[in-house]
Amino acid sequence: HRVCNALTIFKMLATCPDIKKHFNEKRIVACTRPILMAPKTLNFWSMKLSALVLIGTVLRHSDPEDTYFLFTGIANFVPLILDHISTHGLLRTVALSVFSQVLGDKYAMQFIIASTERIEAVCVCLAKTFDILWLLPG
Repeated sequence: HRVCNALTIFKMLATCPDIKKHFNEKRIVACTRPILMAPKTLNFWSMKLSALVLIGTVLRHSDPEDTYFLFTGIANFVPLILDHISTHGLLRTVALSVFSQVLGDKYAMQFIIASTERIEAVCVCLAKTFDILWLLPG
């Protein structure tokens, strides 16, 4: 629970106009990568959810120039977000919400369209998601 509490505090800091620039300069969000890479078990569910919410908050409240590091190099978050779209329930809903913000980020889109494999991975993931949603009742 302490990790989730810390991520929640970081989420609040990321929305503060006076702090968010420093927050992004220190790349605090990059620290969530190991959480998102953890096994998909119930033990890590709340931490993964908190990490995705933090990423979404940073994307929503920051300029693309301040968050480019999320989509470049080895610390790229696009595959991790896509991986969580294939889960179920609230985690999938939050991952879809974050991914919709990713699609609006110019650096993330540059990363995705730079390779046909990445475009295909996004299309496959979204197709699986639509298939799952199509089968859900209501």
